[in-house]
Amino acid sequence: MKMNNPGVSQKVISGIITAVIVVVGIVIGFWSAGKEDRSIKNTDKYEEQSMSECSIMLPDVLESEKGQNPAGGKCIGFFTCENAAVSVDVYSGSFTQEDIIHSLENRSINGVKLEPRVEGNFVIADYKSQVIVGSKNEDGHYVVGYYIAEDKYYEITTSCLSGKYDDYKSYMEDWITSFKLS
Repeated sequence: MKMNNPGVSQKVISGIITAVIVVVGIVIGFWSAGKEDRSIKNTDKYEEQSMSECSIMLPDVLESEKGQNPAGGKCIGFFTCENAAVSVDVYSGSFTQEDIIHSLENRSINGVKLEPRVEGNFVIADYKSQVIVGSKNEDGHYVVGYYIAEDKYYEITTSCLSGKYDDYKSYMEDWITSFKLS
């Protein structure tokens, strides 16, 4: 003879199991979202990304992808993750840091005049604009560095979503200044 358990009903057990699954999913989601931030901030886990004529130190969460340069330069490296991206482009021509600074000082993006500065061998400027990072097209920030070589210059463009800029800015500048010729 089968006895009915008057204690816990099947609906209650199903509800508990569903609640546990939802809580575990939320915990995994928060952990995964924080994993990228931890990777970007953990400079011990940075990897050297070598390209044909140069290299740059980047977080291991940034994955190499095929990039393109619509501005006439040649994209030699493009790396992206869900919240940030880095592009390394090379342009032909002989320029000085002063030439780059003058050019940037005379430019505005979204109505804001650029304010370039020199950091060692780099001219760096930052600005707000729409970014496409991962699968998102949202408000973002760019930090761009220019490295001058003999008959060409390199543009190292880093970008991130606006909500990550305060946390990522110093790391983005570190990525730029880690650039070196082979």
